[in-house]
Amino acid sequence: MAGISITVNVDDAAVQAAFRRLQQRADNLEPVFADIAEMLLESTKQRFDDKQSPDGTLWAALAPKTIRRKKKPGSSILVESGMLIDQLVTESDGHHAAIGSNMIYAATHQFGAEERNIPARPFLGLSAQDEADIASLLLAWLQE
Repeated sequence: MAGISITVNVDDAAVQAAFRRLQQRADNLEPVFADIAEMLLESTKQRFDDKQSPDGTLWAALAPKTIRRKKKPGSSILVESGMLIDQLVTESDGHHAAIGSNMIYAATHQFGAEERNIPARPFLGLSAQDEADIASLLLAWLQE
């Protein structure tokens, strides 16, 4: 440290108590990561309504042959039976929050399949708004 050392001693009991509360909350982050996972689930579901990727890019329109082949006329992009959106799963613990899908075809829709002429329609990922919401959640949680 280039030969410089600074020590700060705080004798204020209220400040010390606040630091203790902050440390206790930081020692158990499971609740806030669970909140983040839930927020990501809602954000991801909203993408199906908005028909857009996390970066805001609109999903490619359905090909006419796909529209004709759909069993439910008028059903939305990536939504026919509702299984893809209904099978979104979250996972969280004291160190992370994640969202994904157990459906085998989820990767095809997320990344596309050139050989089958299926464009990528990403629905998983963080938007700029998600990042801001996560920061707000964390700050509010630490301030409680």
